Amino acid sequence: MPSHSFAGEDVQPRLTIAVDLMESNIDEILTTDQIAELVCIFRRQLERLFKRYMPARHYLQIRLKRAHHLLQTSKMSIVQIGLSYGFSSGPHFSSS
Repeated sequence: MPSHSFAGEDVQPRLTIAVDLMESNIDEILTTDQIAELVCIFRRQLERLFKRYMPARHYLQIRLKRAHHLLQTSKMSIVQIGLSYGFSSGPHFSSS
């Protein structure tokens, strides 16, 4: 990821930390507010950074990748896996 400036600050470390937090806490989904607090920026600033520098739906893709792995390697039901990764229902998970 190239280094960018946002409001006079280098944003790469904050984005890197945010993505690392998402990936390492996938079993315990973090809210946007929690991630923003952990990287020491405001929620809206984090949202703008992701909108500008990250692919759309990045967190969703991380969750789906992990869920897909569980579908192939575990005996958990689709509903259990979907709920574990923050989807509101089996159909919501299936359609995603």
